[in-house]
Amino acid sequence: QTQTWTSRELAETEQCFIATVTEANAVAAIPIACASAAIADRPTLGDDQAAAIASIASTVTPVGVLVGPAGTGKTFTLDGVRAAFERAGFDVIGAAPSARAAIELEAGASIPSRTLQSLIHRWDTGHERPGGDTLLVIDEAGMADIRTLEHAVSRQVTAGGRVLLVGDQHQLPEVGAGGGFAYAATHSSSVTELHINRRQRDAWERDALAHLRNGDVAAAVSAYAGHDRVIVTDTNDDMVGTAVDHYLAARAIGQRPVLLAGTNDLVDRLNVAVLDR
Repeated sequence: QTQTWTSRELAETEQCFIATVTEANAVAAIPIACASAAIADRPTLGDDQAAAIASIASTVTPVGVLVGPAGTGKTFTLDGVRAAFERAGFDVIGAAPSARAAIELEAGASIPSRTLQSLIHRWDTGHERPGGDTLLVIDEAGMADIRTLEHAVSRQVTAGGRVLLVGDQHQLPEVGAGGGFAYAATHSSSVTELHINRRQRDAWERDALAHLRNGDVAAAVSAYAGHDRVIVTDTNDDMVGTAVDHYLAARAIGQRPVLLAGTNDLVDRLNVAVLDR
């Protein structure tokens, strides 16, 4: 029999988060006209994106969830969510576990954003306060550790505000103790999901990425190999030489390729090979 161990502090944190994201206390849905206007202003929205905006606007729980797999147009959808809530008189602010994700949220959805740690620090120091007429959008919530996520969500909800957790529980997980977003995505009563991959043009690649997201790595790799998207070499040295060939060929036609590797040793070998050429 497998035994699972944790600390009392972490168990209490998880229970607080569970209670908050499953809270039954109702909040008022924003007027449907606000959502309709935001959707009408964005005629290129897909049906699933428009439905997501309408669904999030009609949410009557303090914490909502938007599951957005890679390539589904999550940021454009959030731009519509922002517009709908602002029309209803809400302030919309954003936060994310990393500075890069916060910058992308602000640039793509016009939501003023900062890192979660920065937001919490500003709350702690009194520079800002969680507000009742505020929607806090937490992007890449699946990468936030449970302690930070619970702290931000509980304080916002306790202040009478709302939270929208955004991410994909099948993508890169938290570094610290986690599971918060995955729990919310499977247990919250207000979960909306985007379904259509808009980034990949070919149906086979959309299928391959779906296999990868669902853990069927072999099927995904087979699809890429079958469409000549993976090059297999006989030896490790051949692999380095072939990678450098493709890198330099791309440079020669004006592209800006990037060589990536999983170890520092292989990174050094690739860099030396490129410099030697």
